[in-house]
Amino acid sequence: MNHEEWIKKGLESIEKDLRLGDSFEVKGLFKDVEWQQLSKGERISFGRYFSMMVKEGKIPNVIKIEREKNNHNKYKNQQCTKIVQLLLLSNSCI
Repeated sequence: MNHEEWIKKGLESIEKDLRLGDSFEVKGLFKDVEWQQLSKGERISFGRYFSMMVKEGKIPNVIKIEREKNNHNKYKNQQCTKIVQLLLLSNSCI
């Protein structure tokens, strides 16, 4: 498994499918078929890698918000779009 390729796919999904303020789990960024093709160990490994990347600020505009009862981390998209930036009259999100 190439973590960097999966990060790219995840970032594409965040940009394309999520709105500002949407919360998500890592597995929700991928098609069920893609995610289920990974072994349990690969899914756990990638989840840890994604969490580390968020913590280090290497995944822009995403923050960790909580850990669910099922032990899955939940994240929030705080990505600014150009429209939101124009409305806020600045280059950053609130």
